[in-house]
Amino acid sequence: MKKISLSEGHPQIAKEWHTERNLDCSPDEVSISSNKVVWWKCQSNPAHEWEQRVIKRVGWPECRFCVAEKRSLAKNFPAVANEWHHELNGDLTPADVAGKGRERAWWQCQSNINHVWQTSVCNRTGGRQSGCPYCAGKKVDDSNSIMSLRPDLLKEWHPTKNKTIKPDQVTCGSQKKVWWQCSKNEKHEWETGARDRTQKEGGCPFCSRKYVSDDNRLSIKNPELAAEWHPTKNRIVYTDSSHGTFFSSLNKSVAPKDREKLNRRRLGPSDVPVSGNEIVWWKCMAKGHEWRARISSRSLDGQGCPYCSGRRIITDETSLAAKFPTVARQWHPVRNKPLSPSEVGPNTRLSPWWRCHRSAIHVWQAEISHVVTAFKNGNSGCPFCANRRVCKDNNLAAKYPTQVEQMWHRSRNGQLEASEVAAGSTKAVWWQCPKSVDHEWSSPICQITKSWKEGNTGCSFCLGRKVAPGESLAAKHPNLVKYFDRPRNLPIKPSKISDRGYRLIWWRCPKLHIWEEGVSYVVRRWQEGKIICPQCRTQE
Repeated sequence: MKKISLSEGHPQIAKEWHTERNLDCSPDEVSISSNKVVWWKCQSNPAHEWEQRVIKRVGWPECRFCVAEKRSLAKNFPAVANEWHHELNGDLTPADVAGKGRERAWWQCQSNINHVWQTSVCNRTGGRQSGCPYCAGKKVDDSNSIMSLRPDLLKEWHPTKNKTIKPDQVTCGSQKKVWWQCSKNEKHEWETGARDRTQKEGGCPFCSRKYVSDDNRLSIKNPELAAEWHPTKNRIVYTDSSHGTFFSSLNKSVAPKDREKLNRRRLGPSDVPVSGNEIVWWKCMAKGHEWRARISSRSLDGQGCPYCSGRRIITDETSLAAKFPTVARQWHPVRNKPLSPSEVGPNTRLSPWWRCHRSAIHVWQAEISHVVTAFKNGNSGCPFCANRRVCKDNNLAAKYPTQVEQMWHRSRNGQLEASEVAAGSTKAVWWQCPKSVDHEWSSPICQITKSWKEGNTGCSFCLGRKVAPGESLAAKHPNLVKYFDRPRNLPIKPSKISDRGYRLIWWRCPKLHIWEEGVSYVVRRWQEGKIICPQCRTQE
Protein backbone atom coordinates (compact mmCIF):
# COMPACT_ATOMS: atom_id res chain seq x y z
CA MET A 1 0.00 0.00 0.00
CA LYS A 2 1.40 3.37 -1.05
CA LYS A 3 2.14 5.74 1.80
CA ILE A 4 0.71 9.25 1.61
CA SER A 5 3.39 11.92 1.39
CA LEU A 6 3.33 15.06 3.50
CA SER A 7 2.71 17.20 0.41
CA GLU A 8 -0.35 15.16 -0.50
CA GLY A 9 -1.80 14.65 2.95
CA HIS A 10 -1.09 18.04 4.53
CA PRO A 11 -0.12 20.62 1.93
CA GLN A 12 -0.47 23.53 4.41
CA ILE A 13 2.06 21.94 6.77
CA ALA A 14 4.32 21.11 3.82
CA LYS A 15 4.54 24.84 3.08
CA GLU A 16 6.45 25.26 6.36
CA TRP A 17 9.10 22.71 5.34
CA HIS A 18 12.52 24.30 5.90
CA THR A 19 14.12 23.86 2.49
CA GLU A 20 17.51 25.28 3.51
CA ARG A 21 18.03 22.96 6.51
CA ASN A 22 16.41 19.79 5.12
CA LEU A 23 18.74 19.23 2.18
CA ASP A 24 18.56 15.43 2.29
CA CYS A 25 14.82 15.13 1.61
CA SER A 26 11.64 16.97 0.63
CA PRO A 27 7.95 16.88 1.73
CA ASP A 28 7.24 14.76 -1.36
CA GLU A 29 9.59 12.05 -0.08
CA VAL A 30 8.41 11.64 3.52
CA SER A 31 5.10 10.13 4.59
CA ILE A 32 2.68 11.72 7.03
CA SER A 33 3.46 8.92 9.53
CA SER A 34 7.23 9.29 9.33
CA ASN A 35 9.27 9.43 12.56
CA LYS A 36 11.99 11.42 10.84
CA VAL A 37 13.09 14.57 12.66
CA VAL A 38 13.17 17.55 10.30
CA TRP A 39 13.34 21.34 10.45
CA TRP A 40 10.32 23.64 10.09
CA LYS A 41 9.98 27.34 9.35
CA CYS A 42 6.88 29.32 10.32
CA GLN A 43 5.06 31.08 7.47
CA SER A 44 3.78 33.84 9.74
CA ASN A 45 7.19 34.56 11.26
CA PRO A 46 10.28 33.27 9.40
CA ALA A 47 12.36 33.74 12.56
CA HIS A 48 10.50 30.80 14.10
CA GLU A 49 12.55 27.67 13.29
CA TRP A 50 12.46 24.35 15.11
CA GLU A 51 13.02 20.58 14.86
CA GLN A 52 10.17 18.09 15.17
CA ARG A 53 9.15 14.64 13.96
CA VAL A 54 6.88 14.65 10.91
CA ILE A 55 4.20 12.52 12.59
CA LYS A 56 4.10 14.87 15.57
CA ARG A 57 3.94 17.94 13.34
CA VAL A 58 0.93 16.43 11.60
CA GLY A 59 -0.77 16.05 14.97
CA TRP A 60 0.18 19.61 15.97
CA PRO A 61 -0.12 21.77 12.85
CA GLU A 62 0.53 25.13 14.55
CA CYS A 63 3.87 26.85 15.05
CA ARG A 64 4.95 26.14 18.64
CA PHE A 65 6.46 29.63 18.98
CA CYS A 66 3.28 31.34 17.77
CA VAL A 67 1.26 29.27 20.22
CA ALA A 68 3.65 30.25 22.99
CA GLU A 69 3.25 33.93 22.08
CA LYS A 70 -0.54 33.60 22.21
CA ARG A 71 -0.24 32.17 25.72
CA SER A 72 2.49 34.56 26.80
CA LEU A 73 2.44 36.86 29.79
CA ALA A 74 2.72 39.94 27.59
CA LYS A 75 -0.29 38.92 25.49
CA ASN A 76 -2.66 37.77 28.24
CA PHE A 77 -1.63 39.76 31.31
CA PRO A 78 -0.30 43.14 30.12
CA ALA A 79 -0.82 44.78 33.53
CA VAL A 80 1.38 42.16 35.21
CA ALA A 81 3.89 42.33 32.35
CA ASN A 82 4.29 46.06 33.04
CA GLU A 83 5.91 45.14 36.38
CA TRP A 84 8.49 42.88 34.71
CA HIS A 85 12.02 43.79 35.86
CA HIS A 86 13.89 43.89 32.55
CA GLU A 87 17.32 44.41 34.08
CA LEU A 88 17.27 41.56 36.63
CA ASN A 89 15.52 39.13 34.26
CA GLY A 90 18.27 39.52 31.65
CA ASP A 91 17.31 38.43 28.13
CA LEU A 92 14.04 36.88 29.30
CA THR A 93 11.00 39.00 28.38
CA PRO A 94 7.24 38.77 29.13
CA ALA A 95 6.78 37.45 25.60
CA ASP A 96 9.05 34.48 26.36
CA VAL A 97 7.11 33.07 29.32
CA ALA A 98 3.64 31.54 29.53
CA GLY A 99 0.95 33.62 31.21
CA LYS A 100 0.56 31.00 33.90
CA GLY A 101 4.04 29.48 33.82
CA ARG A 102 5.98 28.37 36.86
CA GLU A 103 9.17 30.26 36.02
CA ARG A 104 10.44 32.50 38.81
CA ALA A 105 11.07 36.05 37.70
CA TRP A 106 11.93 39.45 39.13
CA TRP A 107 9.29 42.18 39.43
CA GLN A 108 9.32 45.92 40.09
CA CYS A 109 6.33 47.69 41.64
CA GLN A 110 4.83 50.45 39.51
CA SER A 111 3.78 52.39 42.60
CA ASN A 112 7.26 52.33 44.12
CA ILE A 113 10.29 51.45 41.98
CA ASN A 114 12.27 50.53 45.11
CA HIS A 115 9.93 47.58 45.68
CA VAL A 116 11.68 44.68 43.90
CA TRP A 117 10.88 41.02 44.57
CA GLN A 118 11.04 37.56 43.02
CA THR A 119 8.16 35.12 42.58
CA SER A 120 6.77 32.73 39.95
CA VAL A 121 4.66 33.99 37.06
CA CYS A 122 1.68 31.83 38.08
CA ASN A 123 1.66 33.47 41.52
CA ARG A 124 1.09 36.79 39.78
CA THR A 125 -1.53 35.58 37.30
CA GLY A 126 -3.22 32.58 38.98
CA GLY A 127 -6.12 32.51 41.39
CA ARG A 128 -4.23 34.38 44.09
CA GLN A 129 -2.91 37.06 41.70
CA SER A 130 -0.39 38.28 44.24
CA GLY A 131 0.74 41.86 43.95
CA CYS A 132 3.59 43.79 45.49
CA PRO A 133 4.43 42.14 48.85
CA TYR A 134 5.74 45.43 50.22
CA CYS A 135 2.56 47.36 49.42
CA ALA A 136 0.54 44.45 50.89
CA GLY A 137 2.57 44.55 54.10
CA LYS A 138 4.01 41.06 53.66
CA LYS A 139 7.59 42.29 53.33
CA VAL A 140 9.17 45.15 55.19
CA ASP A 141 11.25 48.12 54.06
CA ASP A 142 11.59 51.80 54.93
CA SER A 143 8.24 52.62 53.32
CA ASN A 144 5.95 50.33 55.34
CA SER A 145 7.56 49.61 58.71
CA ILE A 146 6.09 50.61 62.06
CA MET A 147 9.07 52.87 62.67
CA SER A 148 8.51 54.86 59.48
CA LEU A 149 4.69 55.00 59.39
CA ARG A 150 3.68 54.91 63.06
CA PRO A 151 6.37 56.57 65.19
CA ASP A 152 3.64 57.30 67.77
CA LEU A 153 3.57 53.58 68.67
CA LEU A 154 7.30 53.34 69.37
CA LYS A 155 6.80 54.50 72.95
CA GLU A 156 4.67 51.38 73.59
CA TRP A 157 7.05 48.92 71.90
CA HIS A 158 8.14 46.55 74.68
CA PRO A 159 11.81 47.22 75.43
CA THR A 160 12.79 43.63 76.35
CA LYS A 161 10.17 40.99 75.44
CA ASN A 162 10.54 41.39 71.66
CA LYS A 163 14.21 40.35 71.98
CA THR A 164 15.95 40.99 68.64
CA ILE A 165 12.83 42.14 66.76
CA LYS A 166 12.88 45.89 66.11
CA PRO A 167 10.07 48.25 64.92
CA ASP A 168 11.84 48.73 61.59
CA GLN A 169 11.61 44.95 60.97
CA VAL A 170 7.80 44.71 61.24
CA THR A 171 5.28 46.03 58.72
CA CYS A 172 2.21 47.97 59.78
CA GLY A 173 0.00 45.30 58.21
CA SER A 174 1.80 42.35 59.79
CA GLN A 175 -0.24 39.83 61.79
CA LYS A 176 2.88 38.62 63.59
CA LYS A 177 2.36 39.02 67.33
CA VAL A 178 4.74 41.33 69.19
CA TRP A 179 4.84 42.63 72.75
CA TRP A 180 3.61 46.06 73.87
CA GLN A 181 3.82 48.00 77.12
CA CYS A 182 1.22 50.61 78.05
CA SER A 183 2.62 54.16 78.17
CA LYS A 184 0.24 54.98 81.06
CA ASN A 185 0.89 51.91 83.19
CA GLU A 186 4.07 49.88 82.72
CA LYS A 187 2.45 46.88 84.42
CA HIS A 188 0.09 46.57 81.45
CA GLU A 189 1.89 44.25 79.01
CA TRP A 190 0.22 42.36 76.17
CA GLU A 191 0.95 40.59 72.91
CA THR A 192 -0.91 41.31 69.66
CA GLY A 193 -0.31 41.71 65.93
CA ALA A 194 1.01 44.98 64.56
CA ARG A 195 -2.04 45.16 62.31
CA ASP A 196 -4.34 45.31 65.35
CA ARG A 197 -2.51 48.38 66.55
CA THR A 198 -2.00 50.20 63.25
CA GLN A 199 -5.20 49.45 61.29
CA LYS A 200 -7.72 48.62 64.00
CA GLU A 201 -6.26 51.32 66.26
CA GLY A 202 -6.25 48.99 69.25
CA GLY A 203 -5.04 50.58 72.46
CA CYS A 204 -4.17 49.09 75.82
CA PRO A 205 -6.64 46.21 76.43
CA PHE A 206 -6.22 46.55 80.20
CA CYS A 207 -7.16 50.22 80.20
CA SER A 208 -10.15 49.43 77.96
CA ARG A 209 -11.16 46.53 80.29
CA LYS A 210 -10.84 43.86 77.63
CA TYR A 211 -8.15 42.04 79.60
CA VAL A 212 -8.10 41.18 83.28
CA SER A 213 -6.13 43.16 85.84
CA ASP A 214 -6.70 44.27 89.42
CA ASP A 215 -8.21 47.46 88.00
CA ASN A 216 -11.16 45.60 86.42
CA ARG A 217 -11.33 42.15 88.06
CA LEU A 218 -14.94 41.05 88.76
CA SER A 219 -14.14 39.67 92.23
CA ILE A 220 -12.66 43.02 93.26
CA LYS A 221 -14.95 45.47 91.47
CA ASN A 222 -18.29 43.72 92.17
CA PRO A 223 -18.01 41.19 95.05
CA GLU A 224 -21.84 40.98 95.43
CA LEU A 225 -22.19 39.79 91.84
CA ALA A 226 -19.17 37.50 92.22
CA ALA A 227 -21.02 35.75 95.07
CA GLU A 228 -23.55 34.39 92.51
CA TRP A 229 -20.82 32.91 90.32
CA HIS A 230 -21.61 29.21 89.81
CA PRO A 231 -19.09 27.21 91.85
CA THR A 232 -18.75 24.15 89.56
CA LYS A 233 -20.10 24.68 86.02
CA ASN A 234 -17.60 27.25 84.74
CA ARG A 235 -14.61 25.44 83.32
CA ILE A 236 -11.53 26.91 81.66
CA VAL A 237 -11.44 25.95 77.99
CA TYR A 238 -8.86 28.46 76.77
CA THR A 239 -6.21 30.63 78.37
CA ASP A 240 -3.94 33.24 76.89
CA SER A 241 -0.69 33.47 78.82
CA SER A 242 0.13 36.85 77.32
CA HIS A 243 -2.54 38.61 79.34
CA GLY A 244 -4.09 36.02 81.63
CA THR A 245 -7.59 36.14 80.14
CA PHE A 246 -9.75 33.03 80.56
CA PHE A 247 -12.76 31.99 78.50
CA SER A 248 -15.45 29.74 79.90
CA SER A 249 -18.12 27.34 78.70
CA LEU A 250 -20.36 24.57 79.97
CA ASN A 251 -17.80 21.73 79.81
CA LYS A 252 -17.52 21.77 76.02
CA SER A 253 -17.08 18.28 74.66
CA VAL A 254 -13.42 17.69 73.92
CA ALA A 255 -11.16 14.66 73.78
CA PRO A 256 -10.97 12.89 77.18
CA LYS A 257 -7.25 13.53 77.59
CA ASP A 258 -7.75 17.27 76.93
CA ARG A 259 -10.87 17.48 79.09
CA GLU A 260 -8.91 16.15 82.05
CA LYS A 261 -6.38 18.96 81.64
CA LEU A 262 -9.09 21.61 81.34
CA ASN A 263 -11.00 20.34 84.36
CA ARG A 264 -8.03 20.74 86.66
CA ARG A 265 -9.03 24.32 87.26
CA ARG A 266 -12.41 26.04 87.27
CA LEU A 267 -12.99 29.54 85.99
CA GLY A 268 -13.56 31.97 88.83
CA PRO A 269 -14.72 35.59 89.20
CA SER A 270 -11.11 36.63 89.65
CA ASP A 271 -10.30 35.42 86.12
CA VAL A 272 -12.69 37.70 84.20
CA PRO A 273 -13.18 41.47 83.79
CA VAL A 274 -16.24 43.08 85.34
CA SER A 275 -17.41 44.17 81.87
CA GLY A 276 -16.48 40.94 80.05
CA ASN A 277 -18.52 39.54 77.15
CA GLU A 278 -18.10 35.89 78.19
CA ILE A 279 -21.30 33.91 78.81
CA VAL A 280 -20.93 32.04 82.10
CA TRP A 281 -23.02 30.13 84.63
CA TRP A 282 -24.65 31.77 87.64
CA LYS A 283 -26.43 30.39 90.71
CA CYS A 284 -29.17 32.33 92.45
CA MET A 285 -28.34 33.06 96.10
CA ALA A 286 -32.02 33.06 97.08
CA LYS A 287 -33.46 29.87 95.51
CA GLY A 288 -30.56 28.10 93.81
CA HIS A 289 -31.76 28.78 90.22
CA GLU A 290 -29.05 28.17 87.62
CA TRP A 291 -28.73 29.98 84.30
CA ARG A 292 -26.24 31.34 81.79
CA ALA A 293 -25.78 35.04 81.11
CA ARG A 294 -23.19 37.46 79.82
CA ILE A 295 -21.03 39.04 82.53
CA SER A 296 -21.56 42.55 81.18
CA SER A 297 -25.36 42.12 81.13
CA ARG A 298 -25.26 41.43 84.85
CA SER A 299 -22.62 43.94 85.91
CA LEU A 300 -23.55 46.83 83.62
CA ASP A 301 -27.27 46.25 82.91
CA GLY A 302 -28.09 44.99 86.41
CA GLN A 303 -29.87 41.80 85.30
CA GLY A 304 -30.72 39.42 88.16
CA CYS A 305 -32.11 35.89 88.34
CA PRO A 306 -34.45 35.39 85.32
CA TYR A 307 -36.58 32.84 87.22
CA CYS A 308 -37.09 34.97 90.33
CA SER A 309 -37.95 37.97 88.13
CA GLY A 310 -40.42 35.94 86.02
CA ARG A 311 -38.52 36.59 82.76
CA ARG A 312 -37.97 32.86 82.19
CA ILE A 313 -40.87 30.42 82.63
CA ILE A 314 -40.96 26.78 81.51
CA THR A 315 -44.36 25.10 81.31
CA ASP A 316 -45.34 21.50 80.58
CA GLU A 317 -46.76 22.48 77.15
CA THR A 318 -43.67 24.33 75.86
CA SER A 319 -40.89 22.19 77.32
CA LEU A 320 -38.48 20.06 75.30
CA ALA A 321 -40.01 16.88 76.72
CA ALA A 322 -43.50 17.91 75.57
CA LYS A 323 -42.66 19.21 72.08
CA PHE A 324 -39.84 16.83 71.10
CA PRO A 325 -40.07 13.62 73.16
CA THR A 326 -37.68 11.78 70.79
CA VAL A 327 -34.98 14.39 71.39
CA ALA A 328 -35.73 14.36 75.12
CA ARG A 329 -34.99 10.61 75.22
CA GLN A 330 -31.37 11.47 74.40
CA TRP A 331 -31.13 13.75 77.45
CA HIS A 332 -28.31 12.43 79.64
CA PRO A 333 -29.95 11.19 82.86
CA VAL A 334 -26.88 11.67 85.08
CA ARG A 335 -24.69 14.47 83.78
CA ASN A 336 -27.51 17.05 83.58
CA LYS A 337 -28.85 16.54 87.12
CA PRO A 338 -30.85 18.19 88.60
CA LEU A 339 -32.02 19.72 85.28
CA SER A 340 -34.55 17.69 83.24
CA PRO A 341 -35.96 18.07 79.68
CA SER A 342 -39.31 19.19 81.14
CA GLU A 343 -37.58 22.27 82.57
CA VAL A 344 -36.08 23.62 79.35
CA GLY A 345 -37.52 24.80 76.06
CA PRO A 346 -36.56 23.54 72.57
CA ASN A 347 -35.06 26.91 71.59
CA THR A 348 -32.96 27.30 74.72
CA ARG A 349 -29.29 28.09 74.09
CA LEU A 350 -28.28 25.97 77.06
CA SER A 351 -25.70 23.27 76.20
CA PRO A 352 -26.55 20.12 78.21
CA TRP A 353 -25.18 16.61 77.84
CA TRP A 354 -26.74 14.06 75.46
CA ARG A 355 -26.54 10.28 75.11
CA CYS A 356 -27.20 8.72 71.69
CA HIS A 357 -30.15 6.34 71.52
CA ARG A 358 -28.14 4.08 69.16
CA SER A 359 -25.06 3.73 71.38
CA ALA A 360 -24.70 4.54 75.06
CA ILE A 361 -21.00 5.35 74.65
CA HIS A 362 -21.86 8.25 72.32
CA VAL A 363 -22.00 11.11 74.82
CA TRP A 364 -21.62 14.74 73.79
CA GLN A 365 -22.55 18.29 74.67
CA ALA A 366 -24.46 20.63 72.38
CA GLU A 367 -27.01 23.42 72.46
CA ILE A 368 -30.60 22.21 72.71
CA SER A 369 -31.61 24.20 69.65
CA HIS A 370 -28.86 22.54 67.58
CA VAL A 371 -30.01 19.03 68.49
CA VAL A 372 -33.64 19.96 67.77
CA THR A 373 -32.63 21.33 64.35
CA ALA A 374 -30.71 18.13 63.59
CA PHE A 375 -33.79 16.07 64.55
CA LYS A 376 -35.95 18.14 62.18
CA ASN A 377 -33.42 17.40 59.41
CA GLY A 378 -33.79 13.66 59.94
CA ASN A 379 -30.84 12.74 62.16
CA SER A 380 -30.22 12.37 65.87
CA GLY A 381 -27.63 15.12 66.11
CA CYS A 382 -25.04 12.63 67.37
CA PRO A 383 -21.60 13.81 66.14
CA PHE A 384 -20.15 10.31 66.58
CA CYS A 385 -22.73 8.69 64.29
CA ALA A 386 -22.00 11.47 61.78
CA ASN A 387 -18.23 10.74 62.02
CA ARG A 388 -17.52 14.29 63.20
CA ARG A 389 -16.11 13.01 66.51
CA VAL A 390 -14.12 9.95 67.43
CA CYS A 391 -15.06 7.09 69.73
CA LYS A 392 -13.98 3.48 70.12
CA ASP A 393 -16.41 2.10 67.52
CA ASN A 394 -15.92 4.62 64.69
CA ASN A 395 -12.18 5.34 64.85
CA LEU A 396 -9.82 4.33 62.06
CA ALA A 397 -8.06 1.60 64.05
CA ALA A 398 -11.36 -0.05 64.96
CA LYS A 399 -12.80 -0.04 61.42
CA TYR A 400 -9.62 -0.98 59.50
CA PRO A 401 -7.28 -2.80 61.93
CA THR A 402 -5.34 -4.76 59.28
CA GLN A 403 -4.69 -1.81 56.98
CA VAL A 404 -3.76 0.46 59.89
CA GLU A 405 -1.27 -2.09 61.20
CA GLN A 406 0.41 -2.23 57.77
CA MET A 407 0.27 1.40 56.65
CA TRP A 408 -0.05 3.81 59.60
CA HIS A 409 3.29 5.68 59.78
CA ARG A 410 3.99 5.69 63.51
CA SER A 411 7.17 7.77 63.49
CA ARG A 412 5.92 10.52 61.17
CA ASN A 413 2.51 10.76 62.83
CA GLY A 414 4.21 11.29 66.17
CA GLN A 415 1.90 10.95 69.15
CA LEU A 416 -1.21 10.79 66.97
CA GLU A 417 -2.78 7.33 67.07
CA ALA A 418 -5.16 5.78 64.52
CA SER A 419 -7.64 5.29 67.34
CA GLU A 420 -7.82 9.08 67.81
CA VAL A 421 -9.13 9.89 64.31
CA ALA A 422 -12.39 9.01 62.57
CA ALA A 423 -12.36 6.74 59.53
CA GLY A 424 -14.10 9.43 57.49
CA SER A 425 -11.86 12.30 58.63
CA THR A 426 -10.45 14.79 56.11
CA LYS A 427 -7.31 15.18 58.24
CA ALA A 428 -4.08 14.50 56.31
CA VAL A 429 -1.72 12.02 58.01
CA TRP A 430 1.38 10.06 56.99
CA TRP A 431 1.26 6.59 55.44
CA GLN A 432 3.82 3.93 54.55
CA CYS A 433 3.28 1.44 51.73
CA PRO A 434 3.45 -2.25 52.77
CA LYS A 435 5.24 -3.01 49.48
CA SER A 436 8.17 -0.61 50.01
CA VAL A 437 9.46 1.24 53.07
CA ASP A 438 10.63 4.08 50.78
CA HIS A 439 7.03 4.85 49.83
CA GLU A 440 6.00 7.47 52.40
CA TRP A 441 3.38 10.13 51.73
CA SER A 442 0.73 12.31 53.34
CA SER A 443 -2.95 12.00 52.34
CA PRO A 444 -6.38 12.67 53.91
CA ILE A 445 -7.71 9.69 55.85
CA CYS A 446 -10.98 9.61 53.89
CA GLN A 447 -9.04 9.36 50.61
CA ILE A 448 -7.06 6.33 51.80
CA THR A 449 -10.10 4.54 53.26
CA LYS A 450 -11.85 5.05 49.91
CA SER A 451 -8.89 3.32 48.21
CA TRP A 452 -9.09 0.49 50.74
CA LYS A 453 -12.75 -0.01 49.86
CA GLU A 454 -11.77 -0.16 46.17
CA GLY A 455 -9.20 -2.87 46.90
CA ASN A 456 -5.89 -0.96 46.67
CA THR A 457 -3.50 0.64 49.15
CA GLY A 458 -3.87 4.16 47.79
CA CYS A 459 -0.04 4.45 47.64
CA SER A 460 0.85 7.58 45.67
CA PHE A 461 4.09 5.96 44.47
CA CYS A 462 2.57 2.66 43.34
CA LEU A 463 -0.14 4.62 41.51
CA GLY A 464 2.52 6.75 39.78
CA ARG A 465 1.52 10.05 41.41
CA LYS A 466 4.86 10.47 43.21
CA VAL A 467 8.43 9.25 42.77
CA ALA A 468 10.41 7.68 45.61
CA PRO A 469 13.96 9.03 46.20
CA GLY A 470 15.69 5.94 44.82
CA GLU A 471 13.30 5.37 41.91
CA SER A 472 13.65 8.62 39.97
CA LEU A 473 15.24 8.97 36.54
CA ALA A 474 18.26 10.72 38.08
CA ALA A 475 18.78 8.03 40.71
CA LYS A 476 18.45 5.00 38.44
CA HIS A 477 20.11 6.39 35.29
CA PRO A 478 22.62 9.10 36.31
CA ASN A 479 24.54 8.84 33.01
CA LEU A 480 21.38 9.39 30.99
CA VAL A 481 20.61 12.64 32.80
CA LYS A 482 23.24 14.49 30.74
CA TYR A 483 20.81 14.15 27.79
CA PHE A 484 18.02 15.77 29.82
CA ASP A 485 17.37 19.26 28.39
CA ARG A 486 16.94 21.16 31.64
CA PRO A 487 16.02 24.63 30.24
CA ARG A 488 13.29 23.26 27.99
CA ASN A 489 11.91 20.91 30.64
CA LEU A 490 11.57 23.50 33.42
CA PRO A 491 10.12 23.15 36.01
CA ILE A 492 10.45 19.35 35.57
CA LYS A 493 13.54 17.85 37.19
CA PRO A 494 15.03 14.38 36.54
CA SER A 495 14.98 13.74 40.30
CA LYS A 496 11.21 14.23 40.36
CA ILE A 497 10.06 11.94 37.53
CA SER A 498 9.96 8.17 37.17
CA ASP A 499 11.95 6.24 34.57
CA ARG A 500 8.83 4.24 33.71
CA GLY A 501 6.48 7.01 32.63
CA TYR A 502 5.19 7.85 29.17
CA ARG A 503 5.58 11.56 29.82
CA LEU A 504 7.08 13.47 26.89
CA ILE A 505 10.44 15.02 27.80
CA TRP A 506 12.88 17.20 25.86
CA TRP A 507 16.32 15.67 25.21
CA ARG A 508 19.60 17.10 23.87
CA CYS A 509 22.46 14.93 22.59
CA PRO A 510 26.18 15.96 22.62
CA LYS A 511 25.81 17.04 18.99
CA LEU A 512 23.12 19.54 20.11
CA HIS A 513 20.30 17.63 18.42
CA ILE A 514 17.07 18.38 20.27
CA TRP A 515 14.01 16.12 20.28
CA GLU A 516 10.96 15.23 22.35
CA GLU A 517 10.38 11.65 23.44
CA GLY A 518 8.68 9.59 26.17
CA VAL A 519 10.84 8.72 29.19
CA SER A 520 10.22 4.97 29.10
CA TYR A 521 11.12 4.74 25.38
CA VAL A 522 14.44 6.58 25.85
CA VAL A 523 15.31 4.55 28.96
CA ARG A 524 14.61 1.28 27.17
CA ARG A 525 16.89 2.18 24.23
CA TRP A 526 19.54 3.38 26.66
CA GLN A 527 19.46 0.08 28.57
CA GLU A 528 19.68 -1.86 25.29
CA GLY A 529 22.80 0.12 24.35
CA LYS A 530 21.14 1.71 21.32
CA ILE A 531 21.50 5.26 20.07
CA ILE A 532 18.74 7.32 21.64
CA CYS A 533 19.00 10.43 19.43
CA PRO A 534 16.72 9.94 16.38
CA GLN A 535 18.81 12.28 14.21
CA CYS A 536 22.07 10.53 15.08
CA ARG A 537 20.42 7.21 14.15
CA THR A 538 19.51 8.48 10.68
CA GLN A 539 23.10 9.66 10.11
CA GLU A 540 24.66 6.25 10.84
